[in-house]
Amino acid sequence: MTKLSQKLINTKNSSIALRRILMGGSAALAMGVAFAPNSASALECVNGLGGAFPPLPGFSGSSDGGTSGGTSCGFGATVNATGGTAVGGSFLGFGAGPTVNGTNGIALGNGSFFNGPVANGQSSVAIGSAIGNDPNGFGAIANGDGSIAIGGSVFDLITGKTITSGAQTFSNGSIAIGTGSEAGKNGTDAIAIGTGAKATDSVAIGKAALASNGGTAVGDGSTATGKNNSAAFGTNAQSIANASTALGAGTKAAGDFSTAIGGSNAQALGLEDVAIGANTLANGTFSTAVGNNNQANGFTSAAFGSANNATKASSTALGSFNSATAVNSTAVGTGNNASGVNSFAGGVGSSATGLNGVALGAGATAGPGANAIAIGTGAVSLGSVAIGAGALANDGGVAVGDGASAFGPGASKNSAFGAGAQAGTKLAPSIRSTALGTNAKANLSNTSSAVGTDADASLSVGSSAFGTGATAVASAGSSAFGTGANASASLGSSALGSGATSVASAGSVSAGLGANTNGSAGSVAVGLGANAAGTVGSTALGVGANANGFNGSTALGAGATNTAANQIMLGTAANTYQAPGITSAASLASQVGVTKFTTTDAAGHLATSAFGPQDIQALQAGVLGLSQSVYSLGRGVQRGYEGTAVAVALGGASYLPDNKFFSVTGNFGTFRGQYGLAAQAQMRVNDWVVVNAGIGAGLKYGGVAGRAGVTLAW
Repeated sequence: MTKLSQKLINTKNSSIALRRILMGGSAALAMGVAFAPNSASALECVNGLGGAFPPLPGFSGSSDGGTSGGTSCGFGATVNATGGTAVGGSFLGFGAGPTVNGTNGIALGNGSFFNGPVANGQSSVAIGSAIGNDPNGFGAIANGDGSIAIGGSVFDLITGKTITSGAQTFSNGSIAIGTGSEAGKNGTDAIAIGTGAKATDSVAIGKAALASNGGTAVGDGSTATGKNNSAAFGTNAQSIANASTALGAGTKAAGDFSTAIGGSNAQALGLEDVAIGANTLANGTFSTAVGNNNQANGFTSAAFGSANNATKASSTALGSFNSATAVNSTAVGTGNNASGVNSFAGGVGSSATGLNGVALGAGATAGPGANAIAIGTGAVSLGSVAIGAGALANDGGVAVGDGASAFGPGASKNSAFGAGAQAGTKLAPSIRSTALGTNAKANLSNTSSAVGTDADASLSVGSSAFGTGATAVASAGSSAFGTGANASASLGSSALGSGATSVASAGSVSAGLGANTNGSAGSVAVGLGANAAGTVGSTALGVGANANGFNGSTALGAGATNTAANQIMLGTAANTYQAPGITSAASLASQVGVTKFTTTDAAGHLATSAFGPQDIQALQAGVLGLSQSVYSLGRGVQRGYEGTAVAVALGGASYLPDNKFFSVTGNFGTFRGQYGLAAQAQMRVNDWVVVNAGIGAGLKYGGVAGRAGVTLAW
């Protein structure tokens, strides 16, 4: 950009600078005319006197109007103010020529029959001829002081009528350059440059450029008419609102504080809108469109990229060929559609059509239906959640995993988690069912669950299959828990454990690795390999327990095997049995009526004897009396043994020497384990009479014995 171009951008500075340049050139031209040497065809320009070509009869030549210091040169040239310069001629030597009415004004150009160029303002410059025979056709007219008008009129060669008048300035310091240009109708220091350019207190540069309200319009057909210094740069650019800016050919800024930048047809039509790029449109308040062929029509909406459309409040379209057509909707990627309120569509060709919907991934679809979420290539969610490539969910369902499905006509609130998991399909819908695990299935089911790789609870009602390969197909209220567990074609049955089966059964339970209640009713098999198949009301509890084929039978313990119906088999011959609670007082207190003794045979068959504890009680009464008698007899025998021991002790010899009057002797006796002590005494009465006595006692029972005697000697 040249220094001249830079100065032209500011209205007042540009008008002053350009005026100085143009006036300097015009003055030089005028001086050259005034002081050029005469030639054979030159006019003599001295105080308006005639020259080599006098005017036609009845018409005057050039005139200074009686003023001093003026210069007029040419037929009809007129200077009516001091220091003015008028150079040019009239139409065929008659009619109007250039006219200066302002001090130091300059008017250059030829006049038509009716009008010529006019410099009305002080120090003004009017350069441009009026051509033709139209009384409404004017040459250049400079009305304002210090204004410059450059450009003559254009007329029709056939009719002679004026097509476009010359340049005109209406206010001080204004500049109009170009045929039909106008500067300063309202306001001063306006600049209009270009054929048909018009500027009021503004700058208009370019053919048919239009600027007002302090605006700047640069480019053919550009318009800057908005208040507060609007700006339009480019061919046919339009800035028609308050403080708006249009930059680029065909751009339009029609909203207050709006900005349109870019190629052809960028339009910012709302308050503070921004449109950048070819064929972009921002038509909602505070909206933004950036790229090519984008539209942002909603309040605070935004469209970025190519061929995007954001039409509602706070909507956003980012990428290419996206549409965000609902309030708070967002479309990101290529060819996405977010048409639900608060919706999001991202990827390639995704669609979010329901309230709060989210579609993310190539071809993902969320809606119709509120709160739908579809994430993954080809995921489809109708008011539900579908996450994973090809995942499908509708009516409140959840499908998570590649190919997961919780879908189908009439389906309701199903859940499928895992690659290929199915809790209802288009051809096999389910209700409130769950499939969790790779290829788990709960199709055509109601409130059923399949959990684990390849688990299957299809064609069932209220059934469950948990574990890899577990199945509860075509069942009702049945459960299969464990790898390969099977409760198919059953009613209210359960198979718990790897390989446990309760197929074609009713109300039966199999619990344990390989437990089996197939074809049974109300039977139970618990334990590794336990078997109660083909029975009614049978039970097998324990590893290898077997009640197979015997109705109402029970096999308890490892390897227990029933041999008859209604039989209870406890363990095997290798087992021992212990029941600690059988000796408790509570157990005894719970017995009612006559009790019997339990008996068994060699095969372990249990029964009761004909007599019981009450018979033993009666026997005990007799035994007690006999025991008392035996006890008394035994005690008497022992006491007798002790009496013998005492007698032995009392039988010990005692001796009284001749010369002694008294002696005492002690003795110990024993007999059959009993013991006794005795004491004896002798006393001499006279020479021929000695008396003696003894006493003894048993050591255990305390029996006491005594004796007395007399000895006569002569």
